[in-house]
Amino acid sequence: MGSHLDSVPAGPGINDNGSGSSVNLQLAILLAELIKNGDIKVKNQVLFAFWGAEEIGLLGSDYFVSELVKDNMTSNYAVNLNYDMVASPNFIRGIYNGSGAGSKIRTQCETITKLYEDYFEENAWSYELEEFTGRSDYGPFIASGVNIPGVICCGCISLYLFMPSFPS
Repeated sequence: MGSHLDSVPAGPGINDNGSGSSVNLQLAILLAELIKNGDIKVKNQVLFAFWGAEEIGLLGSDYFVSELVKDNMTSNYAVNLNYDMVASPNFIRGIYNGSGAGSKIRTQCETITKLYEDYFEENAWSYELEEFTGRSDYGPFIASGVNIPGVICCGCISLYLFMPSFPS
């Protein structure tokens, strides 16, 4: 799971991307709490990444992925969930459209897209399918062939989707 820590000088940094980084951090805290309490067991390791320099060229995530490729480690990663601008006042819920992924990873991407679609539909929440453009930190994962399905959720309500409760 990843989010970038930087912002553009002219933009609202609390949204882009303080909001995505807050969700990413909160997910890490909640997962650790669930594991510690024995509420869930995870089969695989979960990496929470906080990328640098997204706004000036995806430098942090690009470096990370280039090191994975160099060390032949890309097969160790099954999915990348990217959290970017999840508190936008423009409010849309967007899901990266897995059917638009390259053939090498399309099936996995479609599976993750469907999980999000089902969740949103069960909660009667509208959403839009978003095209993979590579314009956020999932871009280097796409280019390397690492499975990169993910979600963009813009709007305050999405924080409640991903952060149902705060740990005490």
